[in-house]
Amino acid sequence: MIKYIEKETFLHRVNPISKLVVLFTFAYSLFFFNSWLVQILALLLVLFLYTISGIGVSKIEGKKFFIVFSLTLFIINILFIREGQILLNYSIVRITMDGIEFAIFSVTRFLAIVFSSFLFVMTTEPNKLAYSLMQSGLPYRYGFTLVVALRFVPTFQFETGNVRNAQAARGLSVDKMSVKTLYKMARYTFIPLIRSTMQYIDTLTVSMEGRCFGIYEKRTYIEEVNYEKKDLAILSMSLIYIIGFFYQRFGQNFL
Repeated sequence: MIKYIEKETFLHRVNPISKLVVLFTFAYSLFFFNSWLVQILALLLVLFLYTISGIGVSKIEGKKFFIVFSLTLFIINILFIREGQILLNYSIVRITMDGIEFAIFSVTRFLAIVFSSFLFVMTTEPNKLAYSLMQSGLPYRYGFTLVVALRFVPTFQFETGNVRNAQAARGLSVDKMSVKTLYKMARYTFIPLIRSTMQYIDTLTVSMEGRCFGIYEKRTYIEEVNYEKKDLAILSMSLIYIIGFFYQRFGQNFL
């Protein structure tokens, strides 16, 4: 599971809102660049950020899936894009230069966006993200929903492990994927998991009611997530980039 990795690096110390704005700006702008070279440079930049963050690409779980998916996407684009200079023409297989360039373009953009999103998750503490959103104007009821959702992720993992251990003790196996296995998984995993986690939800609900949650429009915070100079500089550069980018792309159409 992709989760927060605690370290003391520059990326970890940046305000979550600043990182969220940079992530949105980075991912959104990639869809407006049609050059495969730009996509490669963007992916290399993301990999470089993994290095300076002290995390490394090796910490990304599910790398095998992304490699297989990227290779599949690369092959599909090569085989189905038949325009451009022909490099190989054998029977029904035609490989063109446009197909290769678009395949590189699609794969690198996909990996750049996915890996940058993972980097945001692994360098951003969930509670700080929720607190920064609430302190920036998000109603604390919605922010608390985000905190609770993140808090229950390890709880669901723990309960899932307990349910699977109980299945193994009873001789049940749902590891092999099939239609019958999906039915067994829904019956013997999801239903017990939901019933067990409902106990935690009832306890949380009683606790919130006992503390009169939601009685006040505003709340106080134990930890204040402040904006430092570097955060303001990052936000300013991101906003300037967005304004300049949109002006260059669409500004002349409105003048």
